[in-house]
Amino acid sequence: MTLRMPLIAACIVLASALSGCSSGASNENSGPPTNADALRDVANMIRDFSAASNRPPSKAADLAGYKSLYHVGYQAIESGDVVVLWGAKVAGEGGGGGESIIAYEKAAPESGGSVLLENGTVKQMSAAEFNAAPKAKKK
Repeated sequence: MTLRMPLIAACIVLASALSGCSSGASNENSGPPTNADALRDVANMIRDFSAASNRPPSKAADLAGYKSLYHVGYQAIESGDVVVLWGAKVAGEGGGGGESIIAYEKAAPESGGSVLLENGTVKQMSAAEFNAAPKAKKK
């Protein structure tokens, strides 16, 4: 009986921690996922693929193995809502990387929108800012 209580407590803590886990596109206000959420998923997919294969992805099919983990981002790529400039890497969790655009909301060139930078930042840009910003090159 003495060993059961710590085990039960540990199970409760673990269950509580896991209940908060989800895709990289967690949305704290529990509304539908946004394009910024999708771009965060895309960043995570590119990081994970690059780490596993030692090269950046060159096409959407390269990221298919991450579809279930980052479903919001993968679906956005598949539907064309997010455009990826294939062949570039996203900086790791520690930062670094450039300010070049690596992926963006499809409307960004005409009307502005969310963009993913090589340094892993997702930010909002106007159409003018988007068109003036550097775009990622294949590595």
